[in-house]
Amino acid sequence: MPDYTQSLHRLKDEVNQWRQMAVHIQGTRTNIEASIEATQANAPIRNQGFQLDRDNAGNPQGREARWERAIWGLWGRDFRSGAHFLEGVCEYIHAYAVPLYAAQAQDGWGEVDLVGVAPNRLPVVIELKEPGADDTPLKIMLQAAAYGIAIQKVWREGTLRTEWIQSIGGVVMHNADDLPNTLDRINVVGLVPDGYLAALSDEKKEIIKETRESMRCLAGAFEQRGIVWTFARIPGAQVIQ
Repeated sequence: MPDYTQSLHRLKDEVNQWRQMAVHIQGTRTNIEASIEATQANAPIRNQGFQLDRDNAGNPQGREARWERAIWGLWGRDFRSGAHFLEGVCEYIHAYAVPLYAAQAQDGWGEVDLVGVAPNRLPVVIELKEPGADDTPLKIMLQAAAYGIAIQKVWREGTLRTEWIQSIGGVVMHNADDLPNTLDRINVVGLVPDGYLAALSDEKKEIIKETRESMRCLAGAFEQRGIVWTFARIPGAQVIQ
């Protein structure tokens, strides 16, 4: 069995088993305090810049990277889509591929796929999966939570808060410098296209249905600790109940 007390950024891979998802949800929930503490201790403090200001989408090669850029292009700061990205959770997408690692050896800490702006002008962590991805909803939740905890840490102890204020200051409403010194609550989103759900086997769809309530309980446990989870799909984005 996995060590449920380890950092979430490592635990997520060990619990990525569809047929054991119910067991892993319970194990994660039972040990949530320890795993959050381990994640907080393990998360790097990056001070080399978070690449929040992108001029263009570049020429990405990977499928997921192309999805990131497309979403950024449609729901970026100029609202080309004509609507908020995820009502009440994320107004628009501010950046893509935001690096978290603090050294060349990433040690399991990569990049946040997308970072949005919440109605209160604070960061929203978005973990994106491409069509055909086989990751369980639990893995997606734990990866988003791990990155949310890392963002909280570099906001508090690193340079992210300063860079965030500089980056969004000319875009959003006044008083950007009044943003809090700590992110006591942070929105984290697992984002999948319709193709993710459509590609799942009937067995996996049934597992999602059977574990829906226990996933809600786990999400509630995270929310009590300041990590506010939403599972959503695009286009829309629309919350998955």
